[in-house]
Amino acid sequence: MEYRRRRNTKRSNTASGGKIVIILLVLIAAVYFVSVSAVGSWLSKHIVEPVFSAFTSKESESESDDDTESMYTVNTQSSESFPGLSCYLLQMGVFSEKERAEVLASELKSQGAAGYVYEDGDRYRVFASGYASESDARSVKERLQGEGKDCSVYKLSVPEAKYDVSVTAGTDSTMTSIESAFYAVLSAHDDLLTLEQNFAAGNMTAKEGANAALDIHDELKKAVTNKESLPDEISACIYECEKALSDLAGSESASESEFLSKIRYTQIAVAVAFTDTVAKLTV
Repeated sequence: MEYRRRRNTKRSNTASGGKIVIILLVLIAAVYFVSVSAVGSWLSKHIVEPVFSAFTSKESESESDDDTESMYTVNTQSSESFPGLSCYLLQMGVFSEKERAEVLASELKSQGAAGYVYEDGDRYRVFASGYASESDARSVKERLQGEGKDCSVYKLSVPEAKYDVSVTAGTDSTMTSIESAFYAVLSAHDDLLTLEQNFAAGNMTAKEGANAALDIHDELKKAVTNKESLPDEISACIYECEKALSDLAGSESASESEFLSKIRYTQIAVAVAFTDTVAKLTV
């Protein structure tokens, strides 16, 4: 009750003060109009005009402050360079019909390969696995060719590119969010390559691999900040990568062959999502 009474007293005082200011302004205005005559010229020059000048000066300063603030809320164009990606994929076949590509993909998955179908214009490429270096990919290709299997190396890549985006002047939060998103996807891709190598070497079980995939998923999610400011294309890329990693993390009960296939599939899926997104943004 005491706090409420204090608030009521304050309101009363404020209201009274407001009435006094209004009365003073009316009196000043009246004097000002009287001062137009010769009798009131001294009052006009030495009292009334300085008072009005003071009010006008304060109002101008307030408008100036508002203008200054608005200078930092307008949108401007900003451009940043973001890294490219090169991934060397073991290609097991190219088809003009998707159904035929999916038949081969299914066979590859049963053997522990990715079995990833990549739509490239009017052709469908079927990938078995991905590698960080061309030499690694060619080494596997030569071994498989020695076993009588027809295959080739396909380079999936996107160069370093500039990306233009509208940002709020005086801030760089949008560009920082976009940059963190790009690098987070690249980091997830590299971690998947390492996971594939460790699992293929027999250094972990499917359950341990699933836990590692969950860690990669959580790191990606944590690294992508301020998602609401991201362009739709980048948001879609992040969502696709998170979903692929979540599916992999949920495969702890899969056989070793099945889990190896899923790792390889997820790694290629993340690489494709990244390269396709950068290509869309830099057209």
